[in-house]
Amino acid sequence: MAKTVLLVDYDPRSIARIRTELAKLGLRIVLAHDGKAAEKEFQRELPDLTLVQDLLPGKLGYQVCCDLKETPAGAQSPILLLGRLRNGGRYKVSASRCDDWIETPVDEKSLRDKVLKYLPGAAPSASV
Repeated sequence: MAKTVLLVDYDPRSIARIRTELAKLGLRIVLAHDGKAAEKEFQRELPDLTLVQDLLPGKLGYQVCCDLKETPAGAQSPILLLGRLRNGGRYKVSASRCDDWIETPVDEKSLRDKVLKYLPGAAPSASV
């Protein structure tokens, strides 16, 4: 069974780029476009990995990470923040309690390396 990744992002270009890379790793992708939807999808899907954009409509990604990490499932599941470390970003990453971060704009190698670090069972397809 394919591992599930919850991708929380609102930008269609970013979503398309990240989905393409995750699909190459044989992962099932569930999408949420804002913080409220992310929390619902997280509880419904219990993903193996969650990727959260730092700037989201309605609720910042930092707060989404923190809220998810306060749940029993979130405490056990890796959550990575996608964003730039600007204007106190390192502090926000630490305060969000996320497991790691990926600098944006996301490049394929960084994304693949981080995903494989947290989901070692994911395997790149032969076309990668």
